[in-house]
Amino acid sequence: MAHTIESLGCDLRLLGISEGDVLFVHSSFKSLGPVDGGAETVVAALMDVVGLSGLLLMPSFNLLGDRGARADAWVIETTPSTVGWLTEFFRQMPGTYRSDQIATSGAREL
Repeated sequence: MAHTIESLGCDLRLLGISEGDVLFVHSSFKSLGPVDGGAETVVAALMDVVGLSGLLLMPSFNLLGDRGARADAWVIETTPSTVGWLTEFFRQMPGTYRSDQIATSGAREL
């Protein structure tokens, strides 16, 4: 049975996550198993649980190549996250803010 936004939200609340929380997510999308709607559903469930008064953060590091190569190629708007499909999906969402550092995190004020 595939996860849904409702089932993920229920599971997150059972873990003790609630509206207004600051949630820093290190993720493995494939470890969740099947998810109806893919990464969008997972991110939507996370955002729904923390609500408009919460803050959702995810690392959006690009770890390809050595540190110098990463620094030379860094473009805040387009350099992909290489630390997971959820983080790359999240990075590309409208309204997501990304720190302008080579290896840092993305944040979304809800």
